Amino acid sequence: MRYWRLCIASDPQSGSAAGNIGSASPIGDLIPVMISLEAGIILKSSSAEREMPVEDFITGYRTTELKPDEIIHSFRIPKSAISHTIRFFKVSKRRELDISTVSMSARLEFNLIGSIDKAILAFGGMAAKTSRASNAEKYLKGKEWNRETAEEAAKLVTEEFNPISDARSGKEARKIMAGNLLRKLYVETTSNIRQDAYKSNFDADSQHHESAVSHVTGKALLSMIL
Repeated sequence: MRYWRLCIASDPQSGSAAGNIGSASPIGDLIPVMISLEAGIILKSSSAEREMPVEDFITGYRTTELKPDEIIHSFRIPKSAISHTIRFFKVSKRRELDISTVSMSARLEFNLIGSIDKAILAFGGMAAKTSRASNAEKYLKGKEWNRETAEEAAKLVTEEFNPISDARSGKEARKIMAGNLLRKLYVETTSNIRQDAYKSNFDADSQHHESAVSHVTGKALLSMIL
């Protein structure tokens, strides 16, 4: 998870996790991350304290369970096991300093034989609030994580949501982006396996082309000097 894709440089001074989640924006960066982590949010008033899942805290477009006399006190994030794979991806007009058009935070839990025990796919920018792709999650359970599985799950994602068209993107484009983020998840989480297979086709003295792999997997960072 890359922090510089989750906030802009000024955020540590002028923003907060509570502000990002409390605003309940459907394109807030931290909300899908917290949902995929199954994080809890702790609310306090002068006389009481209560806790609920972040997923339940967001009730609709910019609406929450926060009462007038409460504040967001803290968050509780369960520790992830080594068998859990977690990624956050964001599509925006600019790579930095911009809000999301579509985002996805994904968590895959694998069992000892390598199949998926549990999947959480939380999408921003696809509905009035950050929402999970429940049909794709159910499909992934018990499946082997391979290209065919990822492709079918990506198709289910595009069918599950009915996003709006606005100044940032059209409805159909958002569906394509959401499906492609799941495909990107597959590429990123299996790149070591694919690279090992790539290397095995060449002599031991061959040089591994890091630049080519970065470009075809979307990891390349391009810069321009003016």
